Amino acid sequence: MSYFLKHREKGVTTYFIAGKKPKITAEDKVFILLMLVMAVYYARRMFLLTPWYDELYTYYYFISRGPVYAAIHWPLPNNHVGYSTLSACLGIFGCAPVALRGVSFLCSLGSLVLLYRISKKYLEEGLALIPAFLFAGMYMVNQLAVQGRGYALVTFCYLTSLATLYAIVAEKKNNKSNYIMFGASLVIALWAIPSSLYVVMPVCLVGGFLLFLDRDYRRLLRLIAVSLVSAVCVAGLYGILWLAVGSNLLSKTPDSGCYGAEHVEAGILGTGGTLAENAVRIAAFTLVRIFRKRDVRPALNRASGGGSLSDKKTKEGFLGVVFRTDSGFACRSDRDPV
Repeated sequence: MSYFLKHREKGVTTYFIAGKKPKITAEDKVFILLMLVMAVYYARRMFLLTPWYDELYTYYYFISRGPVYAAIHWPLPNNHVGYSTLSACLGIFGCAPVALRGVSFLCSLGSLVLLYRISKKYLEEGLALIPAFLFAGMYMVNQLAVQGRGYALVTFCYLTSLATLYAIVAEKKNNKSNYIMFGASLVIALWAIPSSLYVVMPVCLVGGFLLFLDRDYRRLLRLIAVSLVSAVCVAGLYGILWLAVGSNLLSKTPDSGCYGAEHVEAGILGTGGTLAENAVRIAAFTLVRIFRKRDVRPALNRASGGGSLSDKKTKEGFLGVVFRTDSGFACRSDRDPV
């Protein structure tokens, strides 16, 4: 078994270094065929599936307004900030389905590749296809594979962290790329969905525990350092977001003293005092507003023109958003990119 794994890994290594063609087994050919089939299947669902209300809300209020806007607006916990920011970058293609669901499409295919690569290191030849087929055939995976939300992205980050952790702990590889990819997967997973903490913490604890049992303290210290750096990066990303949300609320609250001011002015100059004092004030103000009123979508609707998103399905094309106005009739928003 160990010779077989080394032989297969050596084949791939010589292909990249010496230019020799690796041996493609029948198992690899079946997996390539599976990837092609799933790519066509996911692409069809990406364009034909009717979008959910959460997808419409995410696209209209965040993705369609650019990556910077998506990265600094977080009106409710259900908004997947990291996914919205990455998806907004795909808006350069000018295609709404690609911008909304393109990241999930790529991550779902990438998850299949990672799962197959991980399985090949543990299972005999021929058996590594079983996890890939099971993953591709699961009902919940198919439901969320191309959904314009962050679940496929978090799954991809989870499998990436497992693959790089295996290279660090079991294969004893000292490549810096493994540590960088491990840390990046933790940051993106937590940035996409905050509840990914339930995935990130076990991965870090298991990796540290195994290195501790192996008495490999050098790699253990490196793993701890990467995890701490990732935590600082996540805190920085959410710190910027927290201050942006607080300054936005201050600028829209009549009794805050910063009513009508710009975000930066309200966050840095409008409250008076030093930058640190203003940050504390904004954080406290945001916390109070969140506990008083968890859903701030009505405020966003008023700021965007007085309409409210209707959860009714429309037949006006992909991402058809219907607004219900005070006059009682339905109309389209000028910002709706169909």
